[in-house]
Amino acid sequence: MDDGATVKHPHPWVFLALVLPFGASTGYVTVTLAFLLSGKGVAVAAIGALTAASTLPQTWKVLWAPLADTTLTPRLWYLIGAAGVGLSIIAMSLIGRPASAMPLLTALVMVSSVASSFCGMTSDSFLAYFDPEQQGRASGWAQAGNFAGQGVGGGLALYLAQHVQAQWVSGDTVALTGGLIAGVASAVAALFGGYACDYMDRRTAYCLFGLLIAVEVVLVAWMPRTVGVWIGASVLYQALLGACYAAYSAVVLEVIGRGAAATKFNLMASVANVPVTFMPVVDGLLHDRHGTNAMFHGEAALSVAAAVLFGLVVLASRRLLKPSVV
Repeated sequence: MDDGATVKHPHPWVFLALVLPFGASTGYVTVTLAFLLSGKGVAVAAIGALTAASTLPQTWKVLWAPLADTTLTPRLWYLIGAAGVGLSIIAMSLIGRPASAMPLLTALVMVSSVASSFCGMTSDSFLAYFDPEQQGRASGWAQAGNFAGQGVGGGLALYLAQHVQAQWVSGDTVALTGGLIAGVASAVAALFGGYACDYMDRRTAYCLFGLLIAVEVVLVAWMPRTVGVWIGASVLYQALLGACYAAYSAVVLEVIGRGAAATKFNLMASVANVPVTFMPVVDGLLHDRHGTNAMFHGEAALSVAAAVLFGLVVLASRRLLKPSVV
């Protein structure tokens, strides 16, 4: 049986294109809708809940991931998912007063998330069969597509919406920094993180990038609240997040093997998306009740705790798997 060593693999940049729809679904919610709703006076906690609704299906996608492994073909499931993302975003953009249509908006957000999950899980299947020695960089290209998609789906959509609908004011800076520039920075950093994972321990890289995020948010908490600081901090945060996501994907690919890859990868992703779902809600509550600094410090504390816990689990598992000396 061919072990894959002689298979000619495509350049890993193809994963950037494959994951674009997945990122676009997220970006439309976290940038475009978040800015629109905040401009209408919707509370930060409510916006965080909408963002959580976008992530919630990603915590349950392991339930339908076997469909991608056992029915139709990965290519067909990918096309179905991409079409669903496009149609749901169009439907959300046609809602004239989103602040007064939150139940409908929430439902469409979740539909878009479910559709995007099929784009993600089929891409995960393709990643699992990629050259193991280059899976780090392939993960980097995939996450670059994720964040580039967020830049297009969020930043470009907000820019266009602002210039079509006059009631959307002071949105250009958000579209540029929260969308396009942040998307580019995250994509570049994801590539760096992915390639780094092919040259160093992938678990160490994951913890390192997470700790750097904690350091940044603590520093930002004590910096002046100026537009320049906000732009720089936002772009740096997104870049570090891109590197962290690439390392996460590389770690998962290292441990799941190839068989039933969509199911196994998305079992991990479903669990991993639980904290991703709740963090916007936690951030929103900390912000509304205790202020911006409390939100920054809370996120930093949780990042450090997560990195330490993950590191301890890795060390413990290595000791358990270490062969005994006879």
